[in-house]
Amino acid sequence: MTIPSYLINLARDPERLAEMQARFRALGIAFTRVEAVDGKMMTAAELDTVCAPHRAWLPLKPNEVACALSHRKCWQMIADGAASHGCVFEDDMLLSPRLPAFLSDAAWIPADADIVKIEESFNRVWIDVPPREVGQGFRLGRVRSTHYRAGAYIVSRTGAKRLLAMTERISLPLDLILFDYALGKASRLVTYQMFPALAVQKKGAALEEIGSAVGRSDFKRRGELARQGRRYAEELRKLGHRLRGRRRTAIGFDES
Repeated sequence: MTIPSYLINLARDPERLAEMQARFRALGIAFTRVEAVDGKMMTAAELDTVCAPHRAWLPLKPNEVACALSHRKCWQMIADGAASHGCVFEDDMLLSPRLPAFLSDAAWIPADADIVKIEESFNRVWIDVPPREVGQGFRLGRVRSTHYRAGAYIVSRTGAKRLLAMTERISLPLDLILFDYALGKASRLVTYQMFPALAVQKKGAALEEIGSAVGRSDFKRRGELARQGRRYAEELRKLGHRLRGRRRTAIGFDES
């Protein structure tokens, strides 16, 4: 069965929708538009209802909450749907010409996968070795370290239900919820990274607008002692990856 695609788009961003429509049309990919929750329209009471404080992170900005709620709308559609998986896109993505081949069916996706990230990662990630060959020169690696951005990923129906249960209250930016092994839910999910990646964020896209945590450091504890503690913890995690034979991998975009 074809993996259905869901495109998150704000009502006040018709230009982005038009651009993504053209990209999907060029590849012959059908998609469902999911109207994004607009953080600018949320009241303080609405924010209080869906947010929960995090032990290590400062209160979320409205656009970050809205971003997570928008992705939750996609997860709900996937959880309620007939397909075994769904692919979630934000509306600022460039797409590989080889994307349609991997959305035509889900047979290549590991049975234990909650999430398959198909987006380029700006930071190198630790993955299990050897990676899985999935055809056309693409590989999948089980992700074992923090990686950011949530602009394009496949989620299983079971994974969508799990994510919905995990995010009834929101306390972190979405990409930290999904992909941060220290703060978020990543250690409770089975995530794979495809490489090369089938999607990449368009240069110049406003990360602040879409609610990404990239470039932010909103830790509650900002002193030098706290920074050293996080640095030592990260070094210990790196040592653990090396001892387990994992490989740190750069995830580039498929430009074929």
